[in-house]
Amino acid sequence: MRYLKPYTLIFMLIVGGMNLLAQEKSSRNYFQWSELPAVPDKHGFAGAFAGVSNNCLLLAGGANFPDGGITGGGAKKWHQKIYVLEGPTGKWKKVGKLERPLGYGVSVDYDGALICIGGGNEQVHSANVFLLRYKKGIIEEKTLPDLPKPLANACGALLGDKLYVCGGTVGPDVFEAVNDLYVLDLKAPGNELKWKTLDPLPGVGRMLAVAGARDGAFYVFSGVSLKKNAVGEIQRTYLQDTYRYIPTKGWERRASSPVPVAAAPGPAYPAGESLLLVFGGDDGALATNTESLGSVHPGFSNQVLAYNTVTDAWSSVDTISTASNSSFPVTTTAVLWRGNIVIPNGETQPGERTPGVIVACPIKVPLQ
Repeated sequence: MRYLKPYTLIFMLIVGGMNLLAQEKSSRNYFQWSELPAVPDKHGFAGAFAGVSNNCLLLAGGANFPDGGITGGGAKKWHQKIYVLEGPTGKWKKVGKLERPLGYGVSVDYDGALICIGGGNEQVHSANVFLLRYKKGIIEEKTLPDLPKPLANACGALLGDKLYVCGGTVGPDVFEAVNDLYVLDLKAPGNELKWKTLDPLPGVGRMLAVAGARDGAFYVFSGVSLKKNAVGEIQRTYLQDTYRYIPTKGWERRASSPVPVAAAPGPAYPAGESLLLVFGGDDGALATNTESLGSVHPGFSNQVLAYNTVTDAWSSVDTISTASNSSFPVTTTAVLWRGNIVIPNGETQPGERTPGVIVACPIKVPLQ
């Protein structure tokens, strides 16, 4: 496995065409897929916060089913442990814990630390925002301004120094998603460091959407809307719509994804001169068959989709292939670490987690 320096990755993704790993020129694959050491929990976690601090990989919180998955009748459990991996050949170790069990928030890396936004557990959703910094073997935590309301299952991304968060749900027993959009200017002076409410997403409220940011714009892809049917059952609708937010212009509708990509590891990854890459996701095709399929559920998408922000078009650019995961995980984070894209843990089947950590090493830039 090659770990590329960040400036090398940027050069590859902007200039393109370099075949650093001697793949055949005719190959469709744009990434070399491999794995890092597994997190020391036999189940693994979905919805964990994940990011980088001090050049080390962090994983915090999340949830799993330690007594059996959905079909086995086990209860969902939220966690608060914080793990660190200091290098690709090292071992994960526990270095602290969150103030309370928490998962399904938004994770972003900023200024050498991991920012954790919102999230929730079985009792309550959280508006808290905090920064985790790994330094000299310990975790330092700093409180940032709370969100205007509690949010879990939201999406978010950094646009320069501004942190955007969109959608989500406000409580574990609230069966409707929101379309709110908030921004926090992380460079603002202390007395002005506060979340601002912007124009809401023009589409339906949604959770488990995928955010992306590049070239002065914030994007929201796909997601899931919630609605009660005539008999009071909660129905999910898997969405394909795409929206772009430009701070000086507001929202506009863009081309829909070819299939829903709900809960794909976020944020979408910028590549080349104009692409945002979405890894996997849940298209919802089997959402109503979870119980009947049980352990034979085939899992989620293993396709890498590329959205071209200039041509407003989608294409499939790669197939994810790893040794231990036949199904690529959802409800996790896409982390840039040492020049590679790292996908830690996540959900591989409904109710089933993985302790595995997938690595995508860029080989060449997708062309569209």
